[in-house]
This record gives sequence, structure tokens and C-alpha cells, in this order.
Amino acid sequence: MLIGQSLGFLVWLIVPLTLGAILWKDVLLSLFVGRGYETGAPVILWVAPALALNTLISITAMPFWLGGRSSTYLVITARAAACNVLLNLLLIPQMGFLAAAVSTFAAYLILFIASIVVGRRVINWKIAPTHLWGTGIGVAAASAAFIMSGEDASLVRVGVFAVAYFSSSIALLFLIDETSRVMVRSAFSRLTVWGRV
Repeated sequence: MLIGQSLGFLVWLIVPLTLGAILWKDVLLSLFVGRGYETGAPVILWVAPALALNTLISITAMPFWLGGRSSTYLVITARAAACNVLLNLLLIPQMGFLAAAVSTFAAYLILFIASIVVGRRVINWKIAPTHLWGTGIGVAAASAAFIMSGEDASLVRVGVFAVAYFSSSIALLFLIDETSRVMVRSAFSRLTVWGRV
């Protein structure tokens, strides 16, 4: 149960960060590496979700360690790595440096899916649907805010995106999940105490 709840919560947190990295890839690129690297922006489209999957795998790999099946996880990881190498060999001649990002994403996706499918055979667990609903509502609200906020890539637009995502998803979680209600109330009570200090 804890694995599914942890994965659901992590999905809820990581989806807006990944979408933000993709939507504002040009801003991130100029902020962190400067001018002259604009041709590398498409890499972020593949690397951001790959990093998100890598983070989620930290949860989906738990059944293997808890169930004493670390060797099974090693085999799954080796197969995903082999797919990465094979895809690099096939795609680099046609796509150049972008192929490395695409093959990395594909390898992490394979590892993520395999760790869920096989890991659920080791320890039976289910993902918490509550956080998936919150993520879905948040993505819908953030997408609408992104579309309506115009064309510029300003920090205001990033803020509107984040506020739309988190306010709508937290509101839904508050309405449908008792654990989320307790967490939201606790967070707000801490904020009001902190504001009085």
C-alpha cells in the first residue's frame, strides 16, 4: 500500500516539474548554459521525462529490494541498458546527438514499465488513484492557464502554470481524500503559526 501511495504522490509532484521543464526549455537552456546552445533545446524534450521516470523508478524498484529479488531487478536494468545501446547504434546515424536523449528516455520507460509489471509479482501493490486524479485535474487546469496566459516565456507565466496546477489538484485532493485533507489542514496551520512569529 505504501509503495502505491508513494508512487502516486511522487507522480503528483514530478509531473508539473517535467511539464515546466519541457514548456520552458528555451528559458532553462539560456539560464543554465547561456547563449549558443539553442540547438540543444530539443534534448530537454526527451531528457526531462527520462529524469522523471528515473525518479519514479526509485519507488517502483522497492518491491525487488523488499522481496529479496534484487537479482531480478538487475536483469531488468541490464535489458533496459542493452535497449539503450541498441537504440543509440540504430538512431545516432539518422538523428545525431538527439538520438542519445531519445534512447535514454526509451530505456527509462522500459525500466519503469518492467519494474511495475514484474515488481507487482514480487509484492502485490496498487498505485493510489487519488493522486492520479489530482495530477489529471492539475494538468488540465495548468494547460488551460498556459494556453490563456499568452505567448511569452516569463516567470509570471510559470507562476500562473504552477498556481493553476497545485491549487486545482490540492482542491480536488482536499475534497476526495481524508489523508490529503489532514495534510492540507496541517500545512495551513503551520503557515498561520509561522506567519505569527
